Amino acid sequence: MLNYAGFLRARAEDFLAENSAKILSSSDLLSPEEILRLAHEVCVQKIELDMLYEELVQVRSDLENAVHQYSDFYDSAPFAFLTLTRRNCITKANRAASLMLGVDRSLLIGDHFGRFIAYEDLPAFNRLMSRVFKLREAGDIAIRIMTDDEVLNASVEHPELIPSQQPTVRLYSVIHDDCQECRVTLVPLFSQSGQEQLDAMNATLATAQMRHEIWSLSLNLWILLTPQGDSILLTAKEFELIWYLGLRKNDLVPRQDLLKHLDYPHNESGHLALDSLVYRIRKKINPFYAGNLIKNVRGIGYRLSFFMTFI
Repeated sequence: MLNYAGFLRARAEDFLAENSAKILSSSDLLSPEEILRLAHEVCVQKIELDMLYEELVQVRSDLENAVHQYSDFYDSAPFAFLTLTRRNCITKANRAASLMLGVDRSLLIGDHFGRFIAYEDLPAFNRLMSRVFKLREAGDIAIRIMTDDEVLNASVEHPELIPSQQPTVRLYSVIHDDCQECRVTLVPLFSQSGQEQLDAMNATLATAQMRHEIWSLSLNLWILLTPQGDSILLTAKEFELIWYLGLRKNDLVPRQDLLKHLDYPHNESGHLALDSLVYRIRKKINPFYAGNLIKNVRGIGYRLSFFMTFI
């Protein structure tokens, strides 16, 4: 904003330099009283412009905060959000979509969403998208999703023979205002409520976990299960950090890798945000476990001290 104000001042000075002769010649015809009146009017207008400038700066700050809050909500939402073109090409995706499809978000942009849908559900999905774009109305459908690993391992010649064990989601599609893109939300469907599913997982894992120092991370519910069967609800950032460390087993993960995965800046503020995130996770775990689940190698990175399973 300050650079723009300086640009405007430079343009005004250039205009004055080019038209100074005309302005001075017209001022020769003015009386001293008229010159004083004009000077007063210029001062008043300058004050008005300064006040208007301050208001514009505040409006811009409010807009930037609103954009930041929307972006944070979009990325931290537990449901997968995608934006698709008429050809089902992915133009936007949040972190939950990246986790659900098993593809890094930077690689997901530009990919074709149809390849992540179970073969038997593709015709119904294509009919839905055609209706959404032609009639400009919202629609939804239940489909099965394949992760990137399942897509790569699928048979190209006989995709209809792929085992149908993929998770089922409810896909909601809404046309964008420009009618060239649509917003898609993927909501996992459970055969039982989330609490019932959590109770079932606790009952199944409690005995085994009591005998082994094994922690479990629920990919659907964003819940960390202790070896004793206690459940710890995680935020989006906390989930992503533990999930990423769990993927690397017990290996040491460099801080730079964690900053990149969490979309933190590679500077001092990013390192402070990472350390603060680890502190919050440890504080949540502390009532259930006296040890240190996430170990720190000062200045290098973090690693998990126990084996992590995904459920």
